[in-house]
Amino acid sequence: MAHRNGGLSVATFSPDNSGIIAVQSSTNEVAKLSNGRRPSVGVVTTGSAIMIDTDELFTKNTISEIKGVQLRLRADADAKQEELRLMVGERYRDLLQASSSIISMARSSQHVRDTFEEMKDAILSQSEPPVPKRASVKGVDDTQLHLFQLLSAHLKLLLDAPEILWRLIERKKYFPAAWLFLLSRVVHRALVQEDEQEEDSWRNRGIDVLDQFPLVQRQWEVVSQFRTQIIHKATLSLREYKTTAESVCATLLTLHILDSRPLTETLVALLEQRSKAMRLLLQWKPKKIAEGSSGRRLSGILQNNLRRGHVKQVKEAVHALVDALFNTLNTARRIFQVNGSNQSLAILVLEHIQSGSTAHVDQDNPSAELFFTSQSLLSSLPSSTQFLLLPPNIKLYKPFVDLDSPTSFVSQVTLSQKLEEWYTKSLAAIQTSVTEWLASLESVRELWHIRLAVGGWVKDSGLLAQEVNVLQDLFDDLHGKRATDIWVTRLRTTEGLFRDSLQSVLETLQKDEDASEIGPLTSLFSLPPLPEHIIHGSNDPAFNEYKNALLKQITGRSAPLDGVLRVLELCVESLQQDIQHILSTDPRNPRALIERLQSIYQVDAEALCQSVVRLLVEVVQETSPSLHVLIFVDQLTTELGASSQFITTIGCEPSVLQEIRQKLDELHHQILQQWQEQTLSRIFDFGTSGTIPQLMSLCHSLYELGLVQRPSMGQALVTSTFNLFVTRALDEAGTQERTLSTADLSALKWIADCHGEACQGAMRQIQERLQEMGVEDGKPDSEMPAILLRSQTLLSPLLPLPPLPSKGGVKTSTLLPHGVPAAEQHYQPPFEVAKSTTRFSLLLVGGTT
Repeated sequence: MAHRNGGLSVATFSPDNSGIIAVQSSTNEVAKLSNGRRPSVGVVTTGSAIMIDTDELFTKNTISEIKGVQLRLRADADAKQEELRLMVGERYRDLLQASSSIISMARSSQHVRDTFEEMKDAILSQSEPPVPKRASVKGVDDTQLHLFQLLSAHLKLLLDAPEILWRLIERKKYFPAAWLFLLSRVVHRALVQEDEQEEDSWRNRGIDVLDQFPLVQRQWEVVSQFRTQIIHKATLSLREYKTTAESVCATLLTLHILDSRPLTETLVALLEQRSKAMRLLLQWKPKKIAEGSSGRRLSGILQNNLRRGHVKQVKEAVHALVDALFNTLNTARRIFQVNGSNQSLAILVLEHIQSGSTAHVDQDNPSAELFFTSQSLLSSLPSSTQFLLLPPNIKLYKPFVDLDSPTSFVSQVTLSQKLEEWYTKSLAAIQTSVTEWLASLESVRELWHIRLAVGGWVKDSGLLAQEVNVLQDLFDDLHGKRATDIWVTRLRTTEGLFRDSLQSVLETLQKDEDASEIGPLTSLFSLPPLPEHIIHGSNDPAFNEYKNALLKQITGRSAPLDGVLRVLELCVESLQQDIQHILSTDPRNPRALIERLQSIYQVDAEALCQSVVRLLVEVVQETSPSLHVLIFVDQLTTELGASSQFITTIGCEPSVLQEIRQKLDELHHQILQQWQEQTLSRIFDFGTSGTIPQLMSLCHSLYELGLVQRPSMGQALVTSTFNLFVTRALDEAGTQERTLSTADLSALKWIADCHGEACQGAMRQIQERLQEMGVEDGKPDSEMPAILLRSQTLLSPLLPLPPLPSKGGVKTSTLLPHGVPAAEQHYQPPFEVAKSTTRFSLLLVGGTT
C-alpha cells in the first residue's frame, strides 16, 4: 500500500502466490529504483506500483543484479520508513498497521459486494411461486380465531401498560395512570381466573393462560410495581402550588381510588405537602450586599443597582410565599367546598365515575379532563382499534365508588377547621421568616415597596374577608415594626454622629490658633465659593446651594455650626420624607398606622433630644470650656431652641418639648453668665488699660458672641454686660493702681444715658464716683459726648437703637442713629491749600492764578 502525503510514499513488499512481488511506489520512485536507467527484466511498472516477477527476475538476471535490485529496494524502504518516522513521530508503526488494516477491509468489502451480487442473480433466476389459495374459515376455525384475537387484546393491554404508565407519570397525569393501572389489574384477573364452572373461562375454551403464556404473570409483576410509583409521585406533586385546582383534584382522587384513602385524609395530605413546600420557600436567605475588594465601598450607582436587585429578590420570595398560601386555600375550597346547591368538584367527579356518563360534561370546561371513562381511556391509547375486541365488562369498567360512605365526602365543618388550623400555623411560620427578610431592607422606601406589593396580592387573593384582614394586619405589624426599627437605628446612629461631630469642633476650638478662623465673626466676612456654572432659577441645584449658603452666612450659621446641626436636621428630614412617602403611596388610610408608628419611635426621639441637651450641659459644666467653646455652644443652643426644626419636628410630646426648651433656655443663660465673667476677666486682667480701649474690646467680644447675627438676644444682654463692666471698672479702679479719669467716667455716663432706666445702677455708681472726684453736680466732661458721637459706629454693639421717630418728627441717620457730630472745620479742596506747581500752570483750576 502507498500512503501519500506531500509526495511521500511508503514502499511495501507484498508477494502473492504467483511469485510476483508488488512494490507500491510512485513514478518518481521507479526512476530512483532503476537509478535513471530503464528497469531491468522482471520489473514491470503498473501505475503507482512496481510489479516484480521473481521467476523471470532470477531467470534473466545474474546474482549480482538481483542483489543490486534487492539492495535498492531495501534502501528505498528504509528511506521511506525514516521519512515517515520523521513525519509522524514514534507512531509510524501504528500508521503502518492501519494501512494494512485498510487494505484488508477493502478486500472484505469487495467480497461482501460480490456475494450480494451473486445472491441477487440467484434470486432473479428462480421462477415466481404460485399464488396460494385462501381457505375459508368457518365454524370451529372462526371461533378459535376470535378467541385468539380476544386473548391478544388482553395481552396487548398488559404489554403496552408499562410504557403508557411511564408516559402518563412523566406528564403528571396521575388520575388516568391510576385508572389504567386498575384496568390492567382487571385484565390480569380476567386472564388468570381458573373457575371451571364459568363458561367464559379460558380453561373451558381450551387455553391454559398461566401454563401456555407465562408472559402474562411476568408482565403483571412489572405492571403491579407502578402502584407505589403512582401514589408516591402523586403525593409529591401536591407540593407544586402553581398547579390548577383541577390537576390537584385529579391527584387527590388518585390517592382516594388507588390508595383507598378517605377524602378527608387526602385533604390532610394536601395541606401537609403544601406545608413542606412552604418550608422550602421559608429556607431562602437574603444575600448580603457585597463590598468592593479590600473593604472599599462600591460606587453609588453600583450600590443602588445592588440594592434594587436585593429588594427584587425579597419581593419575589414574599410573593412566592403568599402565592403558595393563597393557592392552597383556594384550591382546597374549590375541590371540597359546597357552594349552595352545587356540589364540590370532588363529589361531581365521583358521581360521574359512579354513573359512567359524560353527557352533562362541557368539553370547554377546564375540569372536563377529570370526566372520562374506560372507553375514552382505551381510545386514547396506541392501537386503540385492537382494544375494541375486549369484552364489555372491561370496556365499561369503572372504579368502585360508594357515595354513601363517610370516606367519599368531606364535611364542611371539618374543611373549615382543617383550613383554619393550617392557615394559623402557616402565618406563624411566615411571620418568623418574613421578619428576617425585611430586616435586610435598609430604608422605608424599600420596605414600603414590598408592603404595597403585598397589599395588591392580598387584595386579589380571593380569600375570605376574615383571612384577608388577619393577613393584612400581620404584614402591617411586620412592616411597621421594621420601619420603627429603621427609625430607631437612625436616631441612635444620629446620637453617635452628633457626639463625634461636636467633639471634633470643640477640640478645634480649644486651640487658640484655629479658633479665630472658624469663629462667627470671621465667618461673616468669608464668602462661600461661587459655583462655576449658575443658571438663575429655582430648578438649578448649584444656584439653590449657593443661595442657602448665603442665607446661612447672614443668619450667623458658620460652617462648624452648620456641620453639627446638619447631623440632627438630616435625621429629622429623613424621618419626615419617610412619613410623607407612606402618606402619598399607601392607598389605604395610613393616618392611624403613622400615629401608631410615631408612638413607637417617639420614646427614642425624646431620648435623642434629651441626650443632645445633656451633652451640651456636660460641655458647659464639666469641661471648663474656653471662651470660644462657650460661644459655639451658645450658638448651638440658640439654634436648637429657636431656628432649627429638629426639636419641633422630630415628634416629641408637648410636655417633653416644653421641658427641653426650658433646659435649653437655662443653659443659654448659664453660658451667657460664664461668657460675661470670662470676657470681663480677659478685658481687665489681660487687656489694655484705658476705658475707651476696654469698651472697644467689649464691643469686639459682643461681635464674637454673634450679637449682630442674632438680634433676638435683645438689649437685656448688652445692658447687663455693660452694668457688670461698669461695676468691674469702678472696682478695679478702687483696688488696683488704675485710675479713672473724668473723661472715662464721662464716656461711661454717656453710654449709660443711652440705655436709660436699664442702667440706673451703673449711672448711680458713676455719679457717686464723680462726686468723690470733686466734679460739680456729677457732670462729666462736656466734650466727651461729641467724641463718642463720632465713635458711635464702633461702639454700636453697646448702644441701643433709638426709638422710631413719631410722625412728623426728625428722622435720624441710619449709620448715625444717635446724632450727627458737629463739624469743627469745613472741607477745602487740596488745590486751595497746596500751592500749584509749574506743571499745572496752563490748567484753569478754580481758586488758582
